[in-house]
Amino acid sequence: MRLTSYCSSESYQIGPLFSALQARNLKPVLIRDTIHISYNNSLAEHCDIFFFPFGTAVFWGLSDIEQKNFLEYLRPFEGGSLETTEFDEFSFMSGSSIRISQDVITLPFPSVLNKLAISYGIAQSVKLTVFESTIRKTIAKTKHLPEEIVRKGKIVLSRSEIAKTIGQLFLDRSSINLHTDILDTPEIFWEYPENDPPYRLMANYLDVQTRVSVLNQRLNIVKELLEMLSTELNHRHSSRLEWIIIGLIFLEIIIAFGKDIFPFIGIPVI
Repeated sequence: MRLTSYCSSESYQIGPLFSALQARNLKPVLIRDTIHISYNNSLAEHCDIFFFPFGTAVFWGLSDIEQKNFLEYLRPFEGGSLETTEFDEFSFMSGSSIRISQDVITLPFPSVLNKLAISYGIAQSVKLTVFESTIRKTIAKTKHLPEEIVRKGKIVLSRSEIAKTIGQLFLDRSSINLHTDILDTPEIFWEYPENDPPYRLMANYLDVQTRVSVLNQRLNIVKELLEMLSTELNHRHSSRLEWIIIGLIFLEIIIAFGKDIFPFIGIPVI
């Protein structure tokens, strides 16, 4: 059967979404800050759905049309829709032991908490893909700036353009930093330690920790770009102030000379 995950927004409004699902008699259950729904699909097969507060949904056993309907239903509860919805797909089956190979997940005891553990690892991975895409685009858009400094000794941007670039870099970096806590081990597995192994198996399979380390290195590159642009902006501001001061001093000298020679250039003496 199919197991799919989607990240369509920065976050979901879990409280209003939970109330709306209750009103539709879908009998949602809140597990910490994650919503779970047991659902019978069009073939009367048992399915599970998990909605995570960081804007990710995981569907166990639903068809494409059913998934699309749920994703459309989620839109009013999104906090900041993404331009592109990230997607990942697996298969799952029952077996004698838990195992993940070639995107096929085998579960001996497909309980809700075991499925939640697997879903958490998948949800973190697809959210991490969003972060990776954002920071990759940011670096690609700004990689010419260090090259300009090497070639020309300065950045060929106006002060306004530099300020806007700093603002965008800061927004990208801070939006990721504010949400990187979701990539840590979920606290729910402190309460249910028996479900920690399936989560770690899924997270290791998807290289979550390695990718988080690479993401942090790229964030450091953005930080260095921010510092470089800030230095350039401060330098231009200081240079502008210096020229203003030089101009004022020059004007003061002219006025002083003017006062000294003013009586000799045609002013009648009374």
